[in-house]
Amino acid sequence: MNSLPTNSAPGSPPSAPQGAAPPARKFHADVSNIRFAVAMAVAVIADTVGLPFGEFGVVVFDILVGLVLALCLGGLRPELIIAFLLEAIPGVGIIPSWSVAVPALWARTRFGRAAATGTPGESQRPR
Repeated sequence: MNSLPTNSAPGSPPSAPQGAAPPARKFHADVSNIRFAVAMAVAVIADTVGLPFGEFGVVVFDILVGLVLALCLGGLRPELIIAFLLEAIPGVGIIPSWSVAVPALWARTRFGRAAATGTPGESQRPR
């Protein structure tokens, strides 16, 4: 006989004890340094290459760059959304927003994972 009261319905997973800490935020450990390097190369090329196709061509180019970066980095992240919005504003596209967004995402995932796991910025994958 179980003497502890349960607050969950039958068939549902048991809930965490009241004094337990919430689970650590899971960061995207599947994004390797090589994928970040490829994303950074795409971002730098996208920020340095100007398309002479007018505003419509630039918008299509930015959409394609955003999709490529999202594929490289494992999904659409807030940094990429902000960079895309900055690129979409006429005149603000001069700012190298793609080249700022990728290192910001890299720093957030690397340092955030170190803070969540308590280890210095090393990757969790075995060598």
